[in-house]
Amino acid sequence: MGLQDLILQYILHLSATLVLPASLWIISCSHIFGRLREFTPETYQEKVRENMEDTLVERLCQLLNDLFPQYGLTPSMNAPFSTIIKNLLNQIEEPERLNYVLEIYGSLVENEIRSPFFHLIVQAFLTMMGGG
Repeated sequence: MGLQDLILQYILHLSATLVLPASLWIISCSHIFGRLREFTPETYQEKVRENMEDTLVERLCQLLNDLFPQYGLTPSMNAPFSTIIKNLLNQIEEPERLNYVLEIYGSLVENEIRSPFFHLIVQAFLTMMGGG
C-alpha cells in the first residue's frame, strides 16, 4: 500500500470518529494532499492530525473575527487568535488535541458569544492586548 493510500485510509478512519463539517473535511484534505512531500510512513498520522488542527485553528480565527464585534470588541487585523487557541491546545495531550479543538469549534458555532470557550478567548485576548 502506498503512502497516499495510507493517508486516505487514515482520513477515512478519522471521518468515522470525528464530527466535522464537510467543508472542513474538504479544506483539510486539500491541505493534506497539497503537502504530501512532508509525510512519511512513520509520521503520516501525526501530520494528518496536525494539518487538520491547523485548518480548524484557521477557521476558528475567522469565526472569532466575526464574533468579537458582536461582543463589542473590534480585533485588529493581526489579532493573536491563533496564538490564543494554540495556547489552549498546548494544555491538552495528544491524541485529545484534535477532539478539543473540534469541541471549541462546535461550541463557538453553536453558542457563539455564549460559548464558555468564547469567554476564555476574550479574557486571553484582553490579557495579551494589555487590557485584562
